[in-house]
Amino acid sequence: MGTDINGVFQRLDNATNIWHDVESDYEQERNYLLFAVLAGVRNSYGLAPISCPRGFPADFAVIDSDCHPLTIPLKHVTFLPCGQGESNGFYMYMGDFSYSWLTGSEMLEWYKIAPQEVKGNVAVFFEEVERLVLMHGKIRFVFGFDS
Repeated sequence: MGTDINGVFQRLDNATNIWHDVESDYEQERNYLLFAVLAGVRNSYGLAPISCPRGFPADFAVIDSDCHPLTIPLKHVTFLPCGQGESNGFYMYMGDFSYSWLTGSEMLEWYKIAPQEVKGNVAVFFEEVERLVLMHGKIRFVFGFDS
């Protein structure tokens, strides 16, 4: 049985100080090296993660303990018919362990100094982070894992 990541990118609206879900091209494929880098999950590589799991941010909407009501429909996510709320019926399953979040700046700072042999295997994700930062300014990736 493998481990998968379930995550959503969000941008900060500076005027309201509210985070909003944004579309991403990240396909959330299984990449244990990336999981180790982001949160130390499946870390047989001995890498220091960007951060140990922090839980969900205090201002991140979650219902039924593991479903995020999306403000826009997103591709590359697992949808669940869970809970009730103002989400147009789109809920993202966030996994069942090691919930966390990282800011765009935290992720890009790590990537600048990452070992070259690691960079090549996680480049697609970090290139998407860079694209989203350029497009939206302050972003974060909120995620969890399931097996």
